[in-house]
Amino acid sequence: MKTKLARLFTLVVILVAPLIWPNPVLPAHRARLVVDDDKVECPNAAFSHVQDAVDAASPGDEIHICKGTYAEQLTIRKPLDIDADNGAVLMPSAMQANTKSLFDAAPIATALLVADTTGVSISGLIVDGANNGISACAPDLIGISFQNASGGLDHIAVRNFKLAASLNGCQSGTGIFVLCAKRQWRHLKRRNRPLHRSRLPEKRYHCR
Repeated sequence: MKTKLARLFTLVVILVAPLIWPNPVLPAHRARLVVDDDKVECPNAAFSHVQDAVDAASPGDEIHICKGTYAEQLTIRKPLDIDADNGAVLMPSAMQANTKSLFDAAPIATALLVADTTGVSISGLIVDGANNGISACAPDLIGISFQNASGGLDHIAVRNFKLAASLNGCQSGTGIFVLCAKRQWRHLKRRNRPLHRSRLPEKRYHCR
């Protein structure tokens, strides 16, 4: 009798378990979007501009940047995993103000803007400001900006974000800058000082 009850109890548990612990929902397949400026290194690439791939991607997708020079400013507002080949250079020319300071609304021209999102991972990319074209103290020149956003940078090179020698008196030219809500700005500015090193190991940036 006890054996029959035990078998019955086991059967009930097996039948009811799927109702109590449903099968986990597997993540959707991530798309991999490939970018090549001249279609030489990656002839099957669907995009020649990184921003076009960013705009076309869904949250969580991967973007692969092949070797080349990309003369554009980027804005990322969704979770993405971006990896670049050795020799992939983001070098915008005639940079324009594309955001404002969350602290005082001052105009900012940044080569790569990550804003209002989480989970952005960027690796292997060189960000070069040699052709920035800024000829005045404003807008503020920045290489990579995180605004109310979080993410990681892995082996990123940020270089040449400086103004001409005639503008040495301007407070402009920053490698990486993290800016959150006004009440958090001072804290994060101290923790994440502007970086001018040529290559950075992996580092996480986030707004608390």
